[in-house]
Amino acid sequence: PTRRSSDLHLVISFPHPIDETEFFYEKIHQRKIDLSIMGVKYFCREKAGEILKKSKYKIYSSDLKRKYFSFMISSLRKFSINPNKLYAYFNSYFYSKLVNSKISYTCGGGVEFPVRKFLEIPASGALLMCQKFKNFENFGFEHGKNAIAIELDELEDAVDYYLNNQDLSQKIINNCQKFLLENHSTKPRIKQMTKTLQLISQNNFKGSCWKKGLFFLD
Repeated sequence: PTRRSSDLHLVISFPHPIDETEFFYEKIHQRKIDLSIMGVKYFCREKAGEILKKSKYKIYSSDLKRKYFSFMISSLRKFSINPNKLYAYFNSYFYSKLVNSKISYTCGGGVEFPVRKFLEIPASGALLMCQKFKNFENFGFEHGKNAIAIELDELEDAVDYYLNNQDLSQKIINNCQKFLLENHSTKPRIKQMTKTLQLISQNNFKGSCWKKGLFFLD
C-alpha cells in the first residue's frame, strides 16, 4: 500500500542492543593489551592504527586476522560448506582480544553510524575511545562520563592520559556498562518494543526518538 505523507515520521527508533550475557567485568589493570582496533578498517580506524603503531604501548589490530577469516569463509561457501563453526571461532577470537584490552578504539565509518562495536567495547569492560557518530549524545554517550570521544589529532595524548589514569578509566567503563544495561541491553529493548507495539495495536503510535539516552514515544 502507498504510504501517506503524514505517516513518514512514524519510525520505530531501535538501534542495536547488546545482550546481558556479553558483559565482562575484569578490571583493566589486569588486562595485557593497551589498546585494540577491531573490525573493518574504516578510514579513522586505519589512521588510528597508523598513529599508534610507533607508540610505546601494546596495540592490537584485528585487520590481518579478519581478512584471513573472511577469505576462509568465502572459500568454504564456494564449496557449499557451512562456515558456522569458523564464524563461531572468529567471534570467540575477537571477543578474547576485546576482553583483554584496556582501551578499544572505533568509529562509525563514513556514514557515522552507531555500529555495534560502540556497545561491544564497553560491554567487554574496555574503555570506549571513538569518533562520534550521528546523534552520539542522544544515544546517551557523554564524553568523559561514559565514553571518550576524540579527534584523530588528540588520539596519542588521550591514550597516554587514560592508560596512566586507570582508576578514572575504570570509573568511565563502569558508568558505561551501567548505562548500557539500563537502556540498550536486551531486556530494556524488549520493554521498549512491547510499549511501541501496544501503541501501534491501539492505533496511537505517533513516532519515537532518543534523547540523552532515553527512549521516548511521541
